[in-house]
Amino acid sequence: MHALNLDAMHAPEFSEYVNTAPAVVAAGEFVVGIEFNSREAVIASVKEYTIRRGVDYRVYESEPTTFYAKCVQYGTSCHWLIRYCWAIRRYNGSHTCTRSTISQDHAKLDSDTIAEAIKPLVEADPSIKVKFVIAEVQLKFNYTISYRKAWLAKQKAVEKIFGGWESSYEALPTWFEAMVAKEPSAADETMREFDMRYQRLCERGEAYKQWLDRIPRQQYALAYDGGHCWGHMKTNLVECINGALKGACNLPVTAFVKATFYRLNALFTRKRSEVEARISAGQLFSEYATQKIMSNQRSAGIHRQRPYCRIRIQAHTRSNARGPSMSLQSYLDARHNDRYMCLCQAEPQLNL
Repeated sequence: MHALNLDAMHAPEFSEYVNTAPAVVAAGEFVVGIEFNSREAVIASVKEYTIRRGVDYRVYESEPTTFYAKCVQYGTSCHWLIRYCWAIRRYNGSHTCTRSTISQDHAKLDSDTIAEAIKPLVEADPSIKVKFVIAEVQLKFNYTISYRKAWLAKQKAVEKIFGGWESSYEALPTWFEAMVAKEPSAADETMREFDMRYQRLCERGEAYKQWLDRIPRQQYALAYDGGHCWGHMKTNLVECINGALKGACNLPVTAFVKATFYRLNALFTRKRSEVEARISAGQLFSEYATQKIMSNQRSAGIHRQRPYCRIRIQAHTRSNARGPSMSLQSYLDARHNDRYMCLCQAEPQLNL
């Protein structure tokens, strides 16, 4: 068996043409002999050079291996030109012209150039606002671009990082198939039990349907399972952790699904470690639930109670806590099976 030469496997195919020197020297000027690894790298460097100096150029030749450009005022007040063929072959120094008009924008500062400049920002936060893109361009290039140009640049940056919308839709089934093949338990089917049972009762007769329709859905959600079917428990659990999905809504569909999967996987993995740590420490509830219970215990110390009915063992409790109507709240407590319960049904609504 032969040993694999990993260094040779990852070496460039044409090593003599790699970019062995920086695109611009320390003084901020091109020099003859500088090599680039692609035509796009040359154009990007020339664009950035002209944008930062507030000058412009006109392209006279643009081929896969050749790029030739001159200053727009070449022959009158400036002699700047540059020719590239795998490396800079001709360069006659910096611009000697000045712009006749002052503009807030630059002709070479197009949406493609801006998209490359803001890729780190978009990758960190795909939901970044357009006004922050404009501010970043102003800070980096000292130009104030239009809202439309900034918006287009952001869309192009998203496409370059996460892929286009059409290709994303095409790639989504393949990604799902790969996930299911790797982990069969990742496939799940949601059955709406309420709709299924509702339909079965309706099939028995119209009287069943009328009786069910008279029950408000809110009442069902609050009363079912002792009132614990409340808040996030009656809808999709993911809706209560939108913080983990921040910015994902602006992504193409495949990138959105991937972000949802990996972020939630990381979230539940972290929460599992936290729960195991609290159980090992002898804690019965989560940190949020513990704080909620302690807060209610402190509030209970200011409650006033007086007997209401000795036969049914009921008491009237008055709380100084302010309710939604900013009035004093009153509750009726009853003793049942050697345990006091509040008859206002507020306990199931604590979202614990």
